[in-house]
Amino acid sequence: MENGMNKDQLKKNKVYGLLKGKIDNGEYPNGHRLPPERELAKNLDVSMSTLRSSLDRLEKEGMLDRVRSQGTFVTLNVDRRQKLHGRIACIMRPIIPGQAENNFLDALNASLSHEILKNGFQLVVPPCVTSLSAHHPSSDACAEIACAIGGLQGFVDGIIVEQRIPDSALERFAETSRPMVILDRNTDLKIDSVTSDHGQAVKMQVELALKAGYGNFLVCRIDRFQNDRLRFQELNKVLLSRKVPKDKINVVEGWMESNAGELLQKIFEIMKSNKDRKVMVFAGDDALAIFLCERLERRGYVIGSDVGVMGFGGFAGAVVNGRALTTVRMDPLKLAAKAVEILLDRINGNLHDPRRTHNVETQLELGNTI
Repeated sequence: MENGMNKDQLKKNKVYGLLKGKIDNGEYPNGHRLPPERELAKNLDVSMSTLRSSLDRLEKEGMLDRVRSQGTFVTLNVDRRQKLHGRIACIMRPIIPGQAENNFLDALNASLSHEILKNGFQLVVPPCVTSLSAHHPSSDACAEIACAIGGLQGFVDGIIVEQRIPDSALERFAETSRPMVILDRNTDLKIDSVTSDHGQAVKMQVELALKAGYGNFLVCRIDRFQNDRLRFQELNKVLLSRKVPKDKINVVEGWMESNAGELLQKIFEIMKSNKDRKVMVFAGDDALAIFLCERLERRGYVIGSDVGVMGFGGFAGAVVNGRALTTVRMDPLKLAAKAVEILLDRINGNLHDPRRTHNVETQLELGNTI
């Protein structure tokens, strides 16, 4: 019995040492999600009880974090913080189940990681919530994010928060947190944010539409984030400043899968009543623009002749039936570089002005949908 217990303990120690070694040498970096337990036990040729004992030990030592329904992640705790050298920056970003791939956000996160490491930071990417909805974040999701940020306060030098994390999860840290930057989103909180220059973007869109001879304008208003609302306000203001009659500016509210049919019906009605001049549709983002182009073509409208469609966001591969989408592109490299620059300045005490929004210029990409 004693020998059996010794052998069992030796196996546990071996698995513990193997996993700890992968964490310490960077093979399992901070934020890395371990394979599922059954798969990991099979790969290591040990029983589930042996594996779980080793994982429990690593979790108690602050090297792993187990998150229900998400998995086991490599993490940091305050004790391990003391053993690290240099500054630590954290990226908070949600994992949203069932969400379609978003190559802009993927490029943005990759650029951000590159900029953080290039500037001498160690990078922490803790697991974040899976219950977050882009449209209606639950109170539980916001509380989970707030708890995660609160736990990071003692040992990171700065935090960068991705756009999909709402203000309600951040408001308690607006006055007292470590330096924090919200990426690609405006905010009313006293937190630095880095986002695209909406005024510049919509001016380019309106100028292009007027130059192309469009006289009727249909604006799809998306009300997810403050960015969407600001862009809508700027678009309406620029159209009116260019002497476009109010009755030529039509607004369609909302964009969600649940009301897509209603949205399209309103668009078709507006277009039928505006046969005298071409209609330009300002979609709130590229995904909506592509969706509308496809549905309008099914109804027999010729995109770029009967109706023009402009997106926003500049997703790579934004193509409609072989034609490139006309859109405003936000450069992920510029956004990431600016965010890290602001974070560094706050950490080093080089910025003393109130926390505010920092704009990054955008680019108009000419496609074949106008």
